[in-house]
Parts: sequence; C-alpha cells; structure tokens
Amino acid sequence: TTMAPTASPTTMAPTASPTLSPTSTPTASPTTLAPTASPSSSPTSTPSVNPTTSPTQTFNFDVCNTYSNLWLADLASTCTAQFPSPENKEGCQCRDAKQFLDDGAIGCATLEADDTADDFPKCPDGCVVCQFCMVHVLGCPDVYSQ
Repeated sequence: TTMAPTASPTTMAPTASPTLSPTSTPTASPTTLAPTASPSSSPTSTPSVNPTTSPTQTFNFDVCNTYSNLWLADLASTCTAQFPSPENKEGCQCRDAKQFLDDGAIGCATLEADDTADDFPKCPDGCVVCQFCMVHVLGCPDVYSQ
C-alpha cells in the first residue's frame, strides 16, 4: 500500500519577538544584515556590521588628504572629458569645494597677502586637485603659476 500526501499544510503564526537562532516559527519583524535602500539620518542603536578601520578626518584646508579624495570624486562624476585639464574642463564641478567657498570656510588666495582677515591661504604644495578646483573650476586667481 502507498500513503497519500497530506492535503492541508500546517500554518504557523509569527512570534511576538525575534530569536537569535533559527526556529520553525517565523518572527513578526525579521531583521537583515543586508544594506538598506537609504542611509539612516541618525545613529543606530546597534553597531555597524563592517565598521571603518580609521576615524573620519575633519576637513583641514592645509592638509590635502583631508579632502582630496572627495574633490577628485566630484570631478570624476561631473567632468565630461575623460582626462580633464585647464583647457578641457567642460562640465567639471567641485561641489564640496564650492560649498566651503560659499560658506566662507575657504576663499581665493591672492598674491599680495597683507595679513588682513580677508586673506586666505594658497592650496597646499603638491595638492593638484585643490589648485584645479579653486582656479580652473571655481574661478579663483591663478597664484600658483607665478
């Protein structure tokens, strides 16, 4: 003789609170370790699954590596030329630099610094992305080729 399969499946109701280990009963509100569609606007109560290994650096105009990657990313995502240059900077935007400029946190350097409150420092030596953004994208005077 053969046994016939059961006609009605078993229905399981969700539990009131999730468990740490798998169970045969589903939870009412499961969680996932997958990325969310958008970042949260406030800190979460649980630590990150993959925390960063180094602290976030604070912007410091005198220290190129505190902003150079962000400014390069701005250029990479906005410039229409594959290899932007002072002669070929179509579409290039330095949004982060522009925001600092608009907020007064940075400004255009001048050749004749006279120690007034309106003087702003030049880009750090060797910080090409700073010079490109400040002079060729944001329109500051070219105090670097003098």
